[in-house]
Amino acid sequence: EIKTPNRVSALFSGTQEKCLACGNTVYPIEKVSVEGVGYHKACFKCMHGGCVISPSNYIAIEGRLYC
Repeated sequence: EIKTPNRVSALFSGTQEKCLACGNTVYPIEKVSVEGVGYHKACFKCMHGGCVISPSNYIAIEGRLYC
């Protein structure tokens, strides 16, 4: 029997993108992308206070994220 991958498993196969904050693989389901750079949702937080930020309320200074 030949098995074909379903749509969900296809999302996870072959991704090589790394989270800029932690360096680990970031999968499409957990990815936040800003200016072409990918982050895990959990890694996309303010460097100063650690608060959760979003692509609409952040600023990047020298590669560091702030709210």
